[in-house]
Amino acid sequence: MKYFYTENRSTRILKLIERRHSISVDAIAEKFEVSSKTVKNDVKELNSLLKGSALIDNKQGIYKIYIIDNSKFEEIKTNIYNQKEFLNSPQRRMAFILYKLMNSEEPYLTDDLACEMNVGRTTVISDLKKMREILNNYDLKIIGKTNNGLALKGTELNIRFLVLENLYEMIYGEYELDEDVIDLVKEITDQYQFDTTTFESFIHSLVVTLDRLLNGHTINTLSEKYGELLRSWEFTLVNTISDAVEKRLTISIPIKERIFLALPIIGMNTPTNIEGISPHVEITEEVSNLVNHILERIKYDMGLNITLDDILKDFVYHMAFLVNRLKYGVHIHNPIVDEIRKKYKVAYKMAELARDVIEKSLDVKMTQDEVGFIAAYFGVFISEQQIEKSKIYKVAVICGTGRVTARLVASQLKGIFDANTVIDLYSDSTVTSEILDKYNLVLSTVQANFKTTATVIYLEKIFDEEALKKRIKSIKYIDKLDMPSMQGMDSILLSILDEDTFFILDNQLSYLENVDHMIDNLYSKGYVDDGFKERIRKREEKSTMVFNESIAFPHTINYENDEIVVSLGIIPEKAGENNQRKLVFLVGLPEQTKDDTLLVKIYDEIIAIANDKNTIEALSKVKSYKELILHFTKENDIFDL
Repeated sequence: MKYFYTENRSTRILKLIERRHSISVDAIAEKFEVSSKTVKNDVKELNSLLKGSALIDNKQGIYKIYIIDNSKFEEIKTNIYNQKEFLNSPQRRMAFILYKLMNSEEPYLTDDLACEMNVGRTTVISDLKKMREILNNYDLKIIGKTNNGLALKGTELNIRFLVLENLYEMIYGEYELDEDVIDLVKEITDQYQFDTTTFESFIHSLVVTLDRLLNGHTINTLSEKYGELLRSWEFTLVNTISDAVEKRLTISIPIKERIFLALPIIGMNTPTNIEGISPHVEITEEVSNLVNHILERIKYDMGLNITLDDILKDFVYHMAFLVNRLKYGVHIHNPIVDEIRKKYKVAYKMAELARDVIEKSLDVKMTQDEVGFIAAYFGVFISEQQIEKSKIYKVAVICGTGRVTARLVASQLKGIFDANTVIDLYSDSTVTSEILDKYNLVLSTVQANFKTTATVIYLEKIFDEEALKKRIKSIKYIDKLDMPSMQGMDSILLSILDEDTFFILDNQLSYLENVDHMIDNLYSKGYVDDGFKERIRKREEKSTMVFNESIAFPHTINYENDEIVVSLGIIPEKAGENNQRKLVFLVGLPEQTKDDTLLVKIYDEIIAIANDKNTIEALSKVKSYKELILHFTKENDIFDL
């Protein structure tokens, strides 16, 4: 995990706003662990530096960047990103202190550090306090007292891990390895088709090794597990490289240093082209079992059948390298983990289950970076599955005043329907029942009694798009019309939920008593089988099924129904009290799920609700099924339910 950054906070904020396009003040503050006031001050400074080439605007707590003069903005941005002032931030001061301590043979006085950095003694003491917290993550300590001198205590291996994961650019940014050495390494590794990231990671490790080795800081001790690497293809490769480097530089690289150099290869992120390494990588029984356990856990907890198909091979290789990283303490940075967690909520939930399996199986701790990488694989699976199973939805548009009017209506409809929806135009004089029966929905500007099995909605020639959206919502949710999600219409839960499966619960009863009440009612109406309640209870005993303090999500296999059953129970607030549990989503999963894409969308919506306090509060105040429909459709003054 990365604890130090080469850029100051303002620079990182600018990059974040550029990448996200829009982001809240609170999200930035949380990411950088500062107050909202600090973020606002940083953005104010950035706007000053941008000199009118761009503006970071704040509306209702959301930052957006507006580029006014692109060429000028690019020039100023480059200057901001290339700031080289070494000690202009606490991060850089801490890097300087660590560099001094890791290379000093004697304790270093605080006053000397302050003098060399041209800062006050209290600033150094404040930086040291922050550093000690970070060093704990690497089993390193700063010992001694500020008046008597400070020293860095810990293994050489952990010092190098700290440097490579956090400080390399700040310490070795100006260090240039001879081009002929780099070319030599590239020539040897070309047959393995390493990605640039893996190659650069190895070069960084080589630079650190040569610097530490030539300055007398060698790796003297390694735990027994590293000895296993001596039999690996990665170590054989490193031996070849080390022999060549020794000959070129006239130095000696000891065996423990060679083991260290093998780590960036044995713990690499899976390369884009795995053909270069596949003949060398052995997929162990441990890795195969781990993959199977992960898929079984996801099936048990979420009811999702993850086959992975085309990406299974990639995922297995990823797991092989992941196991190596966890075993040998190698960490890789995932720069988009926050974006993955935000965009691929269901995939991230699946990855969290995978983390639980891995941590328990290997007795290790995984970083959020690693969880993000696993979530990316599940995100690919979900996306490809949704594309593969997406239905083509067909809409017929009937108009009696000429083709141009019909085209105008059709162009308006494109702003409402899913991009894959087929929209065909017809004259009212040419349509027949046989033609219209082939469509899912008929929209007509002509008031006529069309005889068709399709749902018909009558429109004005130039219609109100928002009103049509709401009208379609009412049909979608009340008549349970089987249509894909459309612009602004994405409540899959409400499409499945009906009045029989909606409950206002009793706030005098416990959570489990309310769940029993829901199940008893569903059983009496034929929605769930007679063993459903017992299976829910057993799952609750193993681990309570809650998303957060406000939402519970009890779910299990249901043998009574071939379709997914969704039930919502709302627990009203007690007078003068704030209920901990407000919403209960009870889900019955068919033994063989026909379409996992639907289940993924249900999870996605529940997770979205769980992350939105305003929605939770609004739903918790709903007192009837009718009010629930009104909340989702906002149809109060458009149509009568």
